[in-house]
Amino acid sequence: MKTKDIRIEVGIAVGLLLLVLIVFKALLQPGFYESHDGLFHLIRVEAMAHELSLGQFPVRMADELAYGRGYPVFNYAYPLFHYFTAGLVLLGLTAQDAIKVVVLLCSWLSVWAGYKWMRCFFEKKAALTGAVLLLLVPYRFLITLVIGSFGTILAWAMAMVVLWAMSEVMVKQKEKYLGLVSLGVAGLIPAHNVTALIFAPVIAIYGLALARWYKKGWFKLIIFGLLGVVMAAWFWLPAIAEMDWVALSNHNAVDYQQHWPTLRQVIYSRWGYGYSESGDDDGMSFMLGITQWVVFGLSVIALLVTFFRKEQNKEKTKTKMALVSGGVVLLGLYLMLPVSEWLWQKVSILAQIQFPWRWLIVSAVGVSFLAAWLVEKSGWWMMVLLLLLAGVSNRNITRTLTGGMQPLSKWEQEARLQPGSTDIAWEALPKTASQQNWQVDWQIRGEGIAKLETKEVRHGERGRWSVEMENEGKVEISKYYLPLWQVEVNGEVVESKPSEDGGYIEIELPSGVNEVVLTIRQTNIEKGANIMSVIGGAVIIFWLLMNSFKFKNDGKR
Repeated sequence: MKTKDIRIEVGIAVGLLLLVLIVFKALLQPGFYESHDGLFHLIRVEAMAHELSLGQFPVRMADELAYGRGYPVFNYAYPLFHYFTAGLVLLGLTAQDAIKVVVLLCSWLSVWAGYKWMRCFFEKKAALTGAVLLLLVPYRFLITLVIGSFGTILAWAMAMVVLWAMSEVMVKQKEKYLGLVSLGVAGLIPAHNVTALIFAPVIAIYGLALARWYKKGWFKLIIFGLLGVVMAAWFWLPAIAEMDWVALSNHNAVDYQQHWPTLRQVIYSRWGYGYSESGDDDGMSFMLGITQWVVFGLSVIALLVTFFRKEQNKEKTKTKMALVSGGVVLLGLYLMLPVSEWLWQKVSILAQIQFPWRWLIVSAVGVSFLAAWLVEKSGWWMMVLLLLLAGVSNRNITRTLTGGMQPLSKWEQEARLQPGSTDIAWEALPKTASQQNWQVDWQIRGEGIAKLETKEVRHGERGRWSVEMENEGKVEISKYYLPLWQVEVNGEVVESKPSEDGGYIEIELPSGVNEVVLTIRQTNIEKGANIMSVIGGAVIIFWLLMNSFKFKNDGKR
């Protein structure tokens, strides 16, 4: 790439970052804002930072959650966002500022990667228009400012990276982007489980379209995509294999049948900061967007007109990709409406998505590609029209609920930062646990305890006690039992099990004085998953090193 082209691309990247900061200027204020899930994530970030500081990695058990009884939320619920934010906390940022920094950067990454994706097909002004519409779509403001679904924001960025890298490999025939395909997939899965599930068929459809019309590179694309799945094994393998430990294996946290939007709501619905409700009296908006509907309508007309004209092969392929994008828009719309309920009932995994309106995200991506295609077909006037319409139609939905930030002390005073489950239905509660929301006033209890002394814990330990027993007997430690806990008595690991009263850790202690130490360990499944991820990452690094000379020469051509 020439120096002039590099400067232009850097300028566009910086320009998109500035646009993100302008659009989300509400996040630049001090404090934190009220949203559906935002405070849950604030608690998780602090819990993650605490666990990392104690040496737990990967973090699976949050010792302080569930009111101090331990909660394995990071073993099951999209932890990647919290790793990034907790890292910034350990570097000195407050948790609320770390969240806002990562949200802004992820928003920018999704838009910039979207631009690079569309740049593989279209000229700069067309790709830039599509990228701006990818930013100025109501669903983005919904997940950021209303719901506070920060994992979705990161997953959106990772999905756009995957689409971009796939296009570089297939359209531009640049094999050096194969590694980026793996990294994108490896980031998408732990970024947000549900969003990864939603994007999986879209990525598959897009990959089939690329293989059909660009031929070369599809096999390597599959291999490196699978390598990305292997790299993410540290998260998804234990989450699946150890699902039976917790309540999530018995039921879904949300019944999707209670959250169907209507077609009228998808076309247009009043903006709000409330919740998704059963029926059509929702407190939040599920609209695709005025500009997005204009783009879709104009694209349908343009596609019909185009089929009656002769196009060169290159333009014809772009039109076919626009047709695929239109199909993705329709797929997202179909799967979020009640008409698709029969499919949800037959394909049981769809129930994990919980809220059908989450499919808006793929419709938003498909429309952005259609916008770029329209601009390339029509010229500058279309670009100006769409950008003006997007700016005007979204001007009133870029605010937080209160119009600004609130000091963290407000939430603390209202006791809303208590370290509970940080999810809506205690999905990661161990099946053997029978209590939830009240704190215990003991650390170790048992009828045979003659004397109990709490000792100073060493690095990585979660409890150390001297327990004098009158006779041999059972004692309970005030943590919910899971195989993630390890108990040592007098220097030796002992067997533990859930107690009948509450599902706490129960062990047998001999008579006399005993030194009891509680730590967190990795299970054999988790250790195996970690090894898989390391091997996958090592393969990518080895491949990059082996091909670095070739890529360097390619860049000089």
